[in-house]
Parts: sequence; C-alpha cells; structure tokens
Amino acid sequence: MAYRKKKPSISLSFLPSSSSLGPPSSSSDATPYTSNLPPSRYEDNSDRGGADTGRSSLSSRDDDDSVSNLPSPLNESVSSTTYRSPALGLSIGSDYVRIHSQPSSSGSKKSADGMESTLQIKSSKPWSTHLKHLKPLGRGQCSTVYKSILLPSPVENNPPLPPESARKYYATKSVQSYNDEKTHQILKEIGVLSRLSCPCLVSFEGAYFKDRTLSLVLEFMSAGSLESYIGSTIPLNVIAGISYQILYGLSYLHWYKLTHRDIKPGNVLLSSNGCVKIGDFGIASGRGLKDASGDSLNSTVIGTGMYMSGERLRGKKYKSTCDIWSFGITVLEMAFGRHPFHGMGTVEIVMTIDEWDGRVSSLMGRMEEPGLEELVGLSLAKEDKRRLPAELLLESPWLKERISTLEEATGIVRRYLMTKTLVEDEEEKDCDESMTESLASLAGMSLEDKSWRK
Repeated sequence: MAYRKKKPSISLSFLPSSSSLGPPSSSSDATPYTSNLPPSRYEDNSDRGGADTGRSSLSSRDDDDSVSNLPSPLNESVSSTTYRSPALGLSIGSDYVRIHSQPSSSGSKKSADGMESTLQIKSSKPWSTHLKHLKPLGRGQCSTVYKSILLPSPVENNPPLPPESARKYYATKSVQSYNDEKTHQILKEIGVLSRLSCPCLVSFEGAYFKDRTLSLVLEFMSAGSLESYIGSTIPLNVIAGISYQILYGLSYLHWYKLTHRDIKPGNVLLSSNGCVKIGDFGIASGRGLKDASGDSLNSTVIGTGMYMSGERLRGKKYKSTCDIWSFGITVLEMAFGRHPFHGMGTVEIVMTIDEWDGRVSSLMGRMEEPGLEELVGLSLAKEDKRRLPAELLLESPWLKERISTLEEATGIVRRYLMTKTLVEDEEEKDCDESMTESLASLAGMSLEDKSWRK
C-alpha cells in the first residue's frame, strides 16, 4: 500500500538562531546552550572525579581532531605486558594508558620542537592486580562485561570485600587480544572515552592489559539498560527526563563530530540516582575515521538494523543525524512499549520506511501527547537533512515545558526508579507471603507452626 505524502503541519517557531548553538551546559541555572565555544567543563578534565586524570582536552569543534581523526588500528603489536596500536595512537599496559596525539594536516598537534606529543595516563588505581570480577553482566561471542569491585589488596591474596556502604562497583569489558575485530572496537572505545567528559556519557575509569586480555573499566550503572524498562508503562514525564538526557549526550558527541551509530535502548544506561547515559562506543565514527577493514565510516553498514535510518540501511553515506533517527525509534519504544519494525527483516524495514507518509500516527497509532508526537516526527524525518539536530530537539516545546535543566531531568528519573523499586519490593513481599500461606496449607499446618519449614 502506497502512502500519499503530506506536507508536515508543524511549527518550527521554537527554533533558536544558529548563532546560539553549542553543546549543552551542565550548570543547573544556565540556559541549555552556550552561544560561543563549549564551557570550560569540556576543555579541562583535570578536576574530574572518579576517572583517571590527565587525559587530553577538547578545545573546540573545528580545530581539534584528536578524537575524530583516529585512523583504523592497523599494525598492532602485542607483548605479554603491553598492547600497542600505533595507528590508533594507543599503548596499554598493566598500569597505564598512553595516548599519542595524531597530528592534523596543519601540524597543530606537534609540539614546539616539531615532535608529536604523547600523553600518558598513569592509572590512579591498581586495576590489573586489585580489580575483582563479581559476576558477568553480559556475554558476547568474544567479550564479556563484568560487575567488578576494586579491593584494598591484590586479588590473589583473597582479601574480604569492603563493607557494603564502602563499595564502589565498576563495569569491566574484557576481550582476548587475538580477536582483531573486538579488540579494534574496545581500543576505539578507549580512544574516544578517554578524551571525553560529559555527564550523559558513560565515564571512562581506566584500562589495562593482562594475560593477553584487554580490559576497559567503566562506571557501573546500577539500574541497568533502558531496554529492561521497555514494555512496562513509562510515564510521560519520565520519557521526557530520559529523552532530555539522551539528547544532551548526543548534542555533546555531535558537537565534536562524533557519531555513535548504535543508539538503542540496550545502549542507554540508567543509574539509581536518575542519571541516563549513552554507552558502548565500539562502533562510533568521526571525521576521517576508518573501520578495521579500511572502509570509510560514513558509509559502512554497521550497527543494529532495527534502529538504522533508511540511508544507512541502503548503504548510502550518512551523517550524525542517523543517531537522531535511532533516538526517535527509541522514544517510540518507550511510549508504546514495542518497536515499530518488530519482526521485520532489513528489506521489509526499508520498504516500510519508503512507503511511510512521515506521520507518526500512521506508523504506530496516535500518541497521547501531540507535543511528543511532534518531537518524534522531527527525529524521524526520512530525509536526513530534515531531521533536527539534538541541540534543537532539546529546545522543543514539549521538553521545555517539562524540563529546563539536566538536574530536573535526573530528578524525574530518580523518583521514577525509586517508586518502581518500592512497588516491586512490595509485590515480591506479597508473593512471598502468598507462597508461605500456600506451602503451609499444603502441609496442613497453621502459619504459627513453623515446623513445616524444617
């Protein structure tokens, strides 16, 4: 069935002038954007708590290629204690990550003596000897993510775990060095995250190489991924709080010419304090960046097909607006509890997008909130040039009337998670009491008689 195209009847009067664009500010009393260069928070990471300090800085959108011009990791070398990737500009040992700056065409990355500069991040924590894996959080074909804890003494000494109140958990992603593709992805993730600092991106804590295994240590997001909440009823204000934080992170990434390329509920992580962060940068792309096969990353078909925009599914060149499409699909999942292309193959998805008239209501049904439908519609424009960038979507009326700061967005999600936990605990308690009564009844005993439990 062919759909007749209709001109969208939405007003874009809320859009600010282009001169006001920039990455979002983290200050609670600041406007969502700065009018000039990014705030100093993006330029100096030396005061950042929790993560290793001394990483290289990002000074502006156009004159810094340290992230976006990382080449593919060719000619890596592996020893028993060190993993080196000259092309990626990374060396990783048991207690350090060394980053070699990639010189730009203008030579601006060279030091005064004409040599390339090198930054060594000395691990502030003894990851390779004191980090204990508690349990796997997820397993892939060649990699595993663990919930880990840093012990006060080496793991081999089998020290007791710290008191619960003093524990800090980490998420550790490990891959065997003989797997080239997965190693490439984790190296790229280290290269990207070690240079970024944004409250809506998962924080880089460190990396180490031990027993021919490359490990990336990230902050632990205690409430899991957004994927685990899809299907349950998510209130509109919570959808707004989550959407705001995703867009905040995307605005930061896109400002520095980085494209995530795999935005989906499984890569959106939540913590119990209400923070929502984008994770998994293993297939992120940037200007001039090539993948392990040498292909240009602005045309490579890689990622999760159900969240890819039409131009990506067709293998055409794409821009960072492909992340906006993925964001729109993610919002639809939160609102409806299901994916618009569930059960479809790639060809069927492409045909559905081609025939779609661009109205959200014809794809999923009418949404409860017209403003939210407008936000999704602006994200899911079939032509990539018609999709609004993240910084403009943050200014949409539906979001602005609910949230004006990152702190407000975090608070909304935090209260939702607290309420959800209380309800689930109460339901579990009721279930336990019901089971106890059933077992006692089967045993022909009263609840006061506890002998049936022995």
